[in-house]
Amino acid sequence: MKLSVVIVNWNTGRLLIECLESVAEDLSNPDDAEVFVVDNASSDGSPEEAVQRYPQIRLIRNSANPGFAAANNQAIQIAQGELVLLLNPDTRLHPGALPSLLQFLDGHPDAGAVGPRLLNPDGSLQYSCSPAPTLRREFLRLFRLGGVRPDGYDPMEIWRRRRGR
Repeated sequence: MKLSVVIVNWNTGRLLIECLESVAEDLSNPDDAEVFVVDNASSDGSPEEAVQRYPQIRLIRNSANPGFAAANNQAIQIAQGELVLLLNPDTRLHPGALPSLLQFLDGHPDAGAVGPRLLNPDGSLQYSCSPAPTLRREFLRLFRLGGVRPDGYDPMEIWRRRRGR
């Protein structure tokens, strides 16, 4: 199996369903992937609706909320995929996102991880990475001195976005 998709849910309602919908639409061959929903004791009915709409998902139900990282690790431990994709339930994949990520990883066997470009609901760029912290950079950021974004993020809007980075 090529891909294991892990989604941690806690009372995300309709967002989880929309996320699963976008994953299902972007998988060219559903047999090449497994999808886990790890539910952290939701009370909104979202895990039941997810299983009803997508019976092929593997639902892990927690009786308490162990937290985001622990929930991801529950699925990763039993995942059968060669690759693991961690998705937040408020994520909507754009058409072709999964094939693009998989193609990139296939073409770059030295890459240990890949992060896609993230967009806000209005289509604007979502800042999703920060430069490596250094004493100098942190000093400049804390005192809002020139040349560094006050929020500490890299100026992603000037990157060439059609190329890996």
